[in-house]
Amino acid sequence: RQGGGSGAAGGSKAPPRQPSKVRHPWPFSRDPANLFRTGDGTVKTFPAPMNSNGHAHSGGQPVKYSKVTLMRDLGGFKTNTTFEVAQVNWFTGLTKLFASENDALMGNAAFEDVVFCKSQTKYANLFYIREILEFLQRGHSLLDPNCQCIHKFGDERAKELGITLPKVRKSITDPFSMRDGECKLPRARTARTAVELAHEIAVGDLYSVEDTKGRRLVDDIAANHKILVTDQEGGGQLFA
Repeated sequence: RQGGGSGAAGGSKAPPRQPSKVRHPWPFSRDPANLFRTGDGTVKTFPAPMNSNGHAHSGGQPVKYSKVTLMRDLGGFKTNTTFEVAQVNWFTGLTKLFASENDALMGNAAFEDVVFCKSQTKYANLFYIREILEFLQRGHSLLDPNCQCIHKFGDERAKELGITLPKVRKSITDPFSMRDGECKLPRARTARTAVELAHEIAVGDLYSVEDTKGRRLVDDIAANHKILVTDQEGGGQLFA
């Protein structure tokens, strides 16, 4: 999965590198298994937070988890610390941990902060560009709770994005997923900002992503003849 981009010049050159103002600029994962496991030590398969499914998760609101054990250190709490309730907003990364159900009802969080788990896989720039092209051409986000489009690039990647496919094989873990390919959302190709692209492909800052050779993702996007990059009045860039 290592590598660079492709194509001929397709728009304005990406701006020079600036220090990222994003707190977590690197690629991240929305897979709950990277944050929690069950109290008996086994890894639990949680419903995908971005799917509209039988568990009523739609991604727009915090998702509640019960009786979780940390898979990593968070704040002053060590790995293997157990909490009765966890709430995670997978759009913003805001994570709250509660020692008891009563604390959750009262809003007395033992831990509250923005948390993003780093992606477990280093993807090539061309891989991200494929996902960006799909997003632009599809006209809507896979993270839309009403999206029924099938993700095309594998179950592992879908988990990192926070979605799963319908349960048609044992390896697919969300039997309540509505992703059957019969999507009714608008499909006109739509221009997007760098922030929209970054959120769709689960990277904190589009301009901070590099391949293993140090080549920036935005440079490979600008060199791709299928993507038009234009400077917006007032700053920023638009990708179409």
